[in-house]
Amino acid sequence: MTNRISKIVVLTLILIILELAFSCRKQYSKFRWESLTTKIINNSLSQEIIVSASDSVCYKNFGIRLSFKPQYYAFNPISLYNGCYALKLDDIWTNADTVKSIQIISLQDFNNNYSAGEDVNDIFRCKRSDPDYPSTDIQNLITITALINYMNTPYQEEIFKYDLLLVADSVYKNEHSFIINIELSGNRVLSDTTESFMIY
Repeated sequence: MTNRISKIVVLTLILIILELAFSCRKQYSKFRWESLTTKIINNSLSQEIIVSASDSVCYKNFGIRLSFKPQYYAFNPISLYNGCYALKLDDIWTNADTVKSIQIISLQDFNNNYSAGEDVNDIFRCKRSDPDYPSTDIQNLITITALINYMNTPYQEEIFKYDLLLVADSVYKNEHSFIINIELSGNRVLSDTTESFMIY
């Protein structure tokens, strides 16, 4: 009986050591976006400014900031028990949902090429919202299609803010507002409507 108990204790210790060893490896940290909010930004300065509906923005400096509220959870695929782990700097971040599409819809006639209710993805570019990389650096801008690919690729840091920057050559100088629809796998859609504001 004593030998049997000793074997059980030794086996338990071995399992604990293995668990600790595996949990110290690179972990796969997952998140799911729960909601989306939008803010209007003016990127005429090196650091973007969030503007209110009473302000006006030159179309050359206009942007929409997308902010996602995430739900975090982490897992190690070879873990010996189902539990949460402390997130580490070398975690690989993945979205539990696949981003299928992003739509930017103008609620007003935008210019000669885009009428109210139309998709205006083509006249926006995107970048990660990061003060270390000002939005005015055109080399950091990517298309909406490239953004979708980026969102669906595992990466080594959590990014939950993106700036959509207007690259149109012209705009009707009046009030504008947009609906942002982000379609996810599992028939989930995150949506938000910007405030109405003046573009000149």
